[in-house]
Amino acid sequence: AVSRLSVRVRLGIITGPVVVKSRQPVGVAIHLAARLQSIAEPGTVVVSESTRSIARRKFEFERLQGVQLLKGFDDPGTSYRLLGLRQRQDDGAEHRPNEIGFVGRHDELAALLGLWEQVCEGGFRALMLRGEAGIGKSRLVREFRHELEQDSHLVLECRCVSEQSITPFYPLRDLMTRQLRLHADQDDRQRVQGISDQLGSHPERDLFVAVLAQCLNLSCDLEHLLDQVSSEKQRHLTLEALLEWLTHAARHSPLCLVVEDLHWADPSTVELLRLLLARSAGVPMLVLLTQRHDASHADALGLKMPELELKGLSPQTSLSMVQEACGGVALPASTLQALCERSDGVPLFIEESARMVLEGAERQRPGTSIAADLAIPTTLHDLLMARLDRLSEAKQLAQLASLIGREFSEAVLMSVAEHPDQPLPMGPVAAGLARLVEAGILVRKAQPASTLYFFRHALIRDAAGQSLLGRDRRRCHEVIAKVLLERFAGSVLSQPQNLALHYALAGDSVRAVAHWEQAAKLAMRRSAHAETMGYLERALALVQVGMSGTDRLRAELRLQLMIAGQSLATQGYGAAIVGLTYQRALELSRELEDQRSMLKVLLGLEAFHFMRADFDQAHEMARRVQELLAHADDPVRSLQTRWAVANILFHQGELVQAVEIMDQCLVTYRDQGQAMASVQDPGVMCLCYSALAQWELGHVDDALHRASEAIALAESLQHKFSQAEAHGFAALVHYFRGEFGAGLASASQALALCEEGGYAVWLAHAKVMHGRMLAQSGDRQQAIREIEEGYAMWVGSGAQVTRPLYLALLAEALALDGRTEEALHRVEEALTLVDAHAERYYEPELHRLAAELDLQLNGPLRAEVRRRIRRRLEHAQELAQQRQLLSLVQKVKHSLSQLDQLERGLSV
Repeated sequence: AVSRLSVRVRLGIITGPVVVKSRQPVGVAIHLAARLQSIAEPGTVVVSESTRSIARRKFEFERLQGVQLLKGFDDPGTSYRLLGLRQRQDDGAEHRPNEIGFVGRHDELAALLGLWEQVCEGGFRALMLRGEAGIGKSRLVREFRHELEQDSHLVLECRCVSEQSITPFYPLRDLMTRQLRLHADQDDRQRVQGISDQLGSHPERDLFVAVLAQCLNLSCDLEHLLDQVSSEKQRHLTLEALLEWLTHAARHSPLCLVVEDLHWADPSTVELLRLLLARSAGVPMLVLLTQRHDASHADALGLKMPELELKGLSPQTSLSMVQEACGGVALPASTLQALCERSDGVPLFIEESARMVLEGAERQRPGTSIAADLAIPTTLHDLLMARLDRLSEAKQLAQLASLIGREFSEAVLMSVAEHPDQPLPMGPVAAGLARLVEAGILVRKAQPASTLYFFRHALIRDAAGQSLLGRDRRRCHEVIAKVLLERFAGSVLSQPQNLALHYALAGDSVRAVAHWEQAAKLAMRRSAHAETMGYLERALALVQVGMSGTDRLRAELRLQLMIAGQSLATQGYGAAIVGLTYQRALELSRELEDQRSMLKVLLGLEAFHFMRADFDQAHEMARRVQELLAHADDPVRSLQTRWAVANILFHQGELVQAVEIMDQCLVTYRDQGQAMASVQDPGVMCLCYSALAQWELGHVDDALHRASEAIALAESLQHKFSQAEAHGFAALVHYFRGEFGAGLASASQALALCEEGGYAVWLAHAKVMHGRMLAQSGDRQQAIREIEEGYAMWVGSGAQVTRPLYLALLAEALALDGRTEEALHRVEEALTLVDAHAERYYEPELHRLAAELDLQLNGPLRAEVRRRIRRRLEHAQELAQQRQLLSLVQKVKHSLSQLDQLERGLSV
């Protein structure tokens, strides 16, 4: 129309939020629209992705090619040129609701009831309900629950919430609090008794009660039972106790467990569900999970389960739903059609639209139609905002509540709303809450000790929170943090991550980082590894963008060291993240000239490079530590460094020198009064490795004496990690001595200690040793599987060191099972690793073993085979003699003697 006036214009259009000040809109959207206008050709329209996504049902667009550089915007997003109206026959076809829809959700409800019948017959079933936000998952669950409760069946329902996705076991803790009626009018003794009553006569009931009381922050007379239990074992007990609590009830009567919004589940809850699904066969229980369509937590459970996807309602069903929701109010056909078209079959949109219609009818002016007053918003977000706008003063209360969380207590909201620094205009809170409940925005949950509210839908809460100006959001979060810290200190102590989140959103990076650190330390004590790493990563991200100067460097160094320690516990010393984290920590400690931290970092890097079998780099790290220690009085680190050098020499095959250094370390260790156990006690480690060295050097009795002394020392220290190591090494000494019964006992003890403590690296060693002992006289196929599992765990941790030894043990087990060719292949693989990393302490035995397997595989009849085997055995003997490995020399001589006997027999 304008071009016909001989005027050429260019237009830029963006759909986005703005703030109106003095009747003028301001904000990013306005500036971006101006920038889009500037790149449009005369006579054309350029639009943003946000506009195209809304208008593409009616209009055709063409993506602008090339990168669009717009002043003031680092990433303006994709831009499009408007081409014109779509042809009518294509209008909205790609967005039409599925014509083969589910009518009234009756089919889905029938499917759930069918599953329940199978549960009542004594089976275990699980189902995942998938669908986009607002599609009706929760409504279907409520209808199903109503059907079950009518027949007096037990339904336990819990909900994951976004702000608690980093709190271990949050939905289960909330469920237990509600189900066991743990209210403020009870003392802790009564609450603990309530937990005990729900656990039946399980043999570990007292331990279960203790860990569940700890999980719920209750004082308990049984808490002394946990004094000698490692944090990893306590986490294991917590999982077992929660499983027992859930399954105990189901054994008496069929049970339905509902977990809503799995996409917001914390890692610990996911782990519990994984165990529940794996170990509840035969338990009459239905586990019903709900999840948004594009989420991936179900895959993280690691188990396949049936899924039921909820699609949009058909146009006919949408129309029926609108009419029913409006009751007796008659709507014009055009209004009904517009509502149904824009809803895309999403029940929440339909329901909220209907509510808006009814509110419009209440305010209808005489002589006007409803349609005249009803401007139907284009998107669900717009619709929700329009409903909030109509709530007058209650809107500000909804906005403030949304920042506290999806669920909140009346007491917290009251305290925040009445705080003098709170920036929003606020009417009477009680009246505002009543208005929000009446409007269907909030749902009230009355409890004996307090009153809780929650937003009826997450999208409503999101819309309320996002509608605030950024500065007001930040100020509100600051007030919430103040209120929680000053008036609700108990919850802050048990869940510091909540306070950290509010400080972070308030822009107070320093306080946020401090509370993320506190949350990480608390999670570490509970062995909640995934949550710990999540807290540390959030803190690190804040440090990097919200702090500066020396404070930033020191905070980052602390966090990097904590991340390194956590990575060691969960992934092993050789994991790539350990090296990267320590390298960054080294840069920071240099910049800060923090020698104490630098010593810790260099020792960490030494261990990392050692586990990767990069012995040159490990030596270099140890040398640098020694240089720093020359000017410092640090006997503990000095001893650790000397022990580390001895360990490197051992693996390089320099066993005589290694034992000399280890014995010197043991003298120093004993002179300093022992009690130096940290992650690895140097005294225990020197005894363990020198025991192995002494056996290879021919001192077989001293080897056993040292192994026994290592166990005694570890037990005197009451250091579980050292005990696990000592028993694992004792198993290896017994194996070398041919004492397979004693070796099996030591390996079994090491397995139990590693599984209890969660010591991943030494658990791998224990599995390999246990499998090798079992192969000697037990189920060889099971033994081989166990060795392979342990070896895979070791390699999975990033470790390269010791792999040749483990491959030799696997090869021996394979040979015992008659799989000689496969065994020889494993030994050749081990020798390739020896050449790659120069790990030579077991090299002679690998050559001897390869010769033995070659002989078994090819037989002694061919002269060239015998010559090849003799050359290999003589090479093994030469290597062993060079390094003074007298036990290995004897083994090679025995093999040569057998070969001589074979050749003499053949000549006869």
